[in-house]
Amino acid sequence: MSLEIQILIALFLDLLFGDPRGLPHPARMMRRFALALEPSIRGMLKSPREAGLLTAVMVLGLAGLAAWGLLRLAALLHPWAHTALSIWVFYTALSARFLADQASEVYRALEVGNLPLARKRVSEMVRRDTDRMDREEVTRTAIESVARHGVDGVMAPLICAFLFGPLGVILYKAIDALDSAFGHKNEQYYDFGRFSAWLDRLANWLPARVTVLFIALAAMLLGMRPLAALRVSRRDGAVQDNLNAALPEAAMAGALGVQLGGPVFRGGSFDPQPFMGDPLQRLEPNHIRQANAVLFATTILAATVFALAHKGLAALLK
Repeated sequence: MSLEIQILIALFLDLLFGDPRGLPHPARMMRRFALALEPSIRGMLKSPREAGLLTAVMVLGLAGLAAWGLLRLAALLHPWAHTALSIWVFYTALSARFLADQASEVYRALEVGNLPLARKRVSEMVRRDTDRMDREEVTRTAIESVARHGVDGVMAPLICAFLFGPLGVILYKAIDALDSAFGHKNEQYYDFGRFSAWLDRLANWLPARVTVLFIALAAMLLGMRPLAALRVSRRDGAVQDNLNAALPEAAMAGALGVQLGGPVFRGGSFDPQPFMGDPLQRLEPNHIRQANAVLFATTILAATVFALAHKGLAALLK
């Protein structure tokens, strides 16, 4: 079975089933392994920065070695075993349905006027203080999460899958797991997690910018604002420190005709982030559904374009 078909099957499974609870998930296993390894490495090395570097290298090395060994073993057992394992790796790396489901839970809570439940649901999506958010802030946060995690939950895994196959996807998810575990800007992880955070920024540099292009294309197909998506991303995408998050968020703001970003609280500390986008419309819960539509359209468009490009390139190289 060709690589393109494997990836498209995995994407179909993701859109159909999402992320079933209880299913073995490589990213979660790698995150738990990284956190379990941390105390021992900290005890070995006095420098938090060196300890964080060694932890990241060990997690990446062991994850890559384990993935290579399992894929090799599956290929020796039967070609279909290797194909099934590859599809499972791709499937677990994609999270378009999971992101949309999380955002939809926020939308449903807001629609029935249950702001405390909406705050609780959105707190599961972001690293922010949500207990004081009003209705508009909850809506904004959910949309930002859909836009931002469309990079590491969709675009980056797709790019890695088509370029490097299942092993590349595992290594990318290992980087993502390291950033999730250690990429916090607090006293405990500021130095320890610096290398993990740098790796994550590097790995998502290209996918974030490709995501902007596909958000604009999706906006065009959905009758939204494709030119505004590109313009706002270019104008406002650099106003925050994390460009890999700000660029797709700004593009989503432009596509929907709303403002995203703005001041937030993290760990009790005030972060005066600037706004992105033009307030052509007041943020309403229905904008969450529009953001989900953009996410799904972006996912399907990217997978289709990448599959056609990969198949065409393979034919040229024959």
